[in-house]
Formats: sequence, structure tokens, C-alpha cells
Amino acid sequence: MFLWGVVTVCTVAVTSYKGLLVQRFFLGFTEAGVSPAFSLITVMWYKRQEQPLRFAIWYSSTGLGILVGTLLLYAIGQIEGALAPWRYQFMIIGSVSSVWGVLLWFLLPDSPLTAYFLTEEMRVVAIERMRFEQIGIENKTVKWDQIREAFTDPKTYFYVVMIFAANLTNGAASGFGAIIVQSFGV
Repeated sequence: MFLWGVVTVCTVAVTSYKGLLVQRFFLGFTEAGVSPAFSLITVMWYKRQEQPLRFAIWYSSTGLGILVGTLLLYAIGQIEGALAPWRYQFMIIGSVSSVWGVLLWFLLPDSPLTAYFLTEEMRVVAIERMRFEQIGIENKTVKWDQIREAFTDPKTYFYVVMIFAANLTNGAASGFGAIIVQSFGV
């Protein structure tokens, strides 16, 4: 989140099409971890039968984000200053995102084992819920057999296609919605 915000702020410095392509590459690179991170957080805290509802909530929150984001961008676009309004939008949104990323670093626990907001008894309950589901809480060891298995499992590619299809329409609607509507001549 922090790096995404920094790259977003860097958009202000772009002055050419080539620069924009480089900036968009790094923006996509930093944004690519969002869905996997949400997935890891979800499976670390919720049982299998609880996960679909949580995934549905954070996927459907995109619509709320677009609504609030559009209003926020409109308000920022009204700033009259030395820079073009779109530059202020990237500076403000990127800065807020970076600050939020720093806060998340300190506020979001690594796992139920280190959750500062849970009592010792609640931590035990959280761990037992995951143990009963046979879901690991935390493992920082890279196992090459598991990586090879992921790349040879057809479900991996179905998941990639599903996420790509969902985000393709989301990106077009949220990123270019105003341009598309304006092109209708209305």
C-alpha cells in the first residue's frame, strides 16, 4: 500500500507518453499484490465456510470505493493552484494511501498469534478454529515443490482468468468511466 501510494504520487512528475508507460508498469506491479494479500488475510482469520462471504464483501466494496472515490476526485479537481487539477488528485490520493500503508504496517497483525487486540484466550480460540480447519496460520519458508505444484495445477490458471476477467471490467469502469460517458456526447 505504501509503495503503491509512492508510485501514484510519482505520476505528477510524468511529462511524456514513455514516462507514463513506465509509471503505469510500476503502478500495476505494486497493485498486483492486493488480491493475493486480501486472500491471505482472509484465509488466515476465517474458516472455509466463512470465507466466501468475506471475499464477496471485499470484492463488492469496489463499487462503494468507486462511488466515494469519484466524489473525492471531483472535490480535489476543484483545486485551483499552480498545478493541473489531475496532478493534485494523484498527489493527495497517493499521499493518503502511503500514510495508510504505514499505519497498516503497525496496526495489522501478522497473524492471530500476534493480534494485539485479542486476549490470550481469544488467541487460543482463533488458533483452534484454524487448526480444526487444517489451515496454517503462518509459514515464511519457501517450498519449491509447492511453487511447482501451483504452476502445474489447472485451478491456478482458472483463478488467474477469473481475477483478470473481474478486474478487467472493474478497471475499465473505474479508470475510464468518465471518459467513456463523455464520449457518448452527452
